Amino acid sequence: MKKALRLMLSVVMFIGLTTSVLALEDKDTYTKDTYSTSSIQTVKLINSENLNQVSHENLNELSLDNENLSFKKEPEGIESFKGVSSYMQTRSTWLLNDPIAIVDGNLSETSDFYVVQNTSNVYAFLKLTAEDPNLLAVLYYVNSDGTLGSSTGFGVFANQDYNAIGLPVGVYAIVIGSFDGSARGSYTLHWNRSNPYAEMGESAIPISVTEDLAKVALYYKDDKILNNGTNVMSDLTYEETREFTIPHGHAYVKTKIYQVYETGNIYTGFFSYQDSTPYSTDNALIIELERAGYTYVDRFYQNINGDVTSWMRFEDPVTGLTTPRILGDGLDDAYYAPHYLIIDLNTNQVVDFVSVFNYFYLIHGREASMSNLSLVN
Repeated sequence: MKKALRLMLSVVMFIGLTTSVLALEDKDTYTKDTYSTSSIQTVKLINSENLNQVSHENLNELSLDNENLSFKKEPEGIESFKGVSSYMQTRSTWLLNDPIAIVDGNLSETSDFYVVQNTSNVYAFLKLTAEDPNLLAVLYYVNSDGTLGSSTGFGVFANQDYNAIGLPVGVYAIVIGSFDGSARGSYTLHWNRSNPYAEMGESAIPISVTEDLAKVALYYKDDKILNNGTNVMSDLTYEETREFTIPHGHAYVKTKIYQVYETGNIYTGFFSYQDSTPYSTDNALIIELERAGYTYVDRFYQNINGDVTSWMRFEDPVTGLTTPRILGDGLDDAYYAPHYLIIDLNTNQVVDFVSVFNYFYLIHGREASMSNLSLVN
């Protein structure tokens, strides 16, 4: 039976993560002209009780200029920035080529159009904030001839929570407008379609969605958690070194996790540690290690007038076992568990190894805090 380490501060766990799956549902209610090369699939909406009861076909004067739907080049006025792309709307029709976009617009006519050419099956997340709460964003099909097709039944009201949908390959238009066509004013459209469909035997559960949709992390299975399309479970390694300056020489201590073989519980939540340089993130992925490759190195070198003292030790000071070794296989390893790797989902980086086997906790006095946790798996 595992015993929690004293170095772990109180962990407040809230096991309340939604287990809703973005499940596909076949529909054959669309005309051939809407999408001529393959059948259309729609999905069950998330957080869409009100939207499901509303028809989107009565947006006034809803039309697209076919010339504006040429996909040969981007319209003028699009400005791209590193990270999340930002677009300033200067006419009514735009292309959203990037999988992640934060779009600042100002509706001066009945509707604005943002065209998406989707080349793979993905999950799309959509949100709208606006001065006028009557604005809404609705996803429409675009016909093969470039004209506007029917509504997908997917959309969001302004200033409400995001919605998510499974989006098959095809051409779509996000329409910004209102039911009576009178709403005007500035808005921000948030769009993220960076994560692919789940494969056979996988789930697709949102575990971390930032307020602006700039980061969307989905749980598929224990070794596959995609954050904006990047599998954060594919390179679970950690290395941290503390160097010392000593008279006539130097020393260092290094702790390293070089491979993870088995994981236990996985959580999201807030993580921080107190150290000479403190660290914190409110968007942490906390992974319990069951078995992992582990190395501890203690290096010392000193030269006093040619009298050299030099040694390098690979025994961890907790058990005295020689490293590299498999953490979790030692007879006493369970007693010193749990051990955690921490990933900051804002950067996709492994930022800490929380364990008594980590020098920074064992000797250096680092203290960790985890709170507001939700169980992922």
